[in-house]
Amino acid sequence: MSVDNTDNNMHEDLEETKRKMDELKMELDSQASRCKDLEDVNRSLQESNQQYQEKEKHHLNNIEALRLHTINQSKQYQSLQSEKQRDIEALRSFETEKEDIMKTVQELRTNLEAKHSELEL
Repeated sequence: MSVDNTDNNMHEDLEETKRKMDELKMELDSQASRCKDLEDVNRSLQESNQQYQEKEKHHLNNIEALRLHTINQSKQYQSLQSEKQRDIEALRSFETEKEDIMKTVQELRTNLEAKHSELEL
């Protein structure tokens, strides 16, 4: 009976070992599946990060283009302001010359009228 008992115990040990191996295999399969899921998530995150970096680069290029455009616009505005100031000064000078010419014309008229009056006398 001792042999049957030993054989029975070995059979039970074998069944227990098979059950534990099946549990470990299921756990290993589960971890492999989880690992694949994590690899998929990692790949997706890398792709998203790449897209984000490309968009960020595009936005930074746009910001730089706008900065340069703003600088250019500012220079053009300053140039137009200087040109406007020169035009205002030229107009004032023209007005002053015009007034001087009008005074001279008036003086010449007055002189001419005076000469004309003298000649009539």
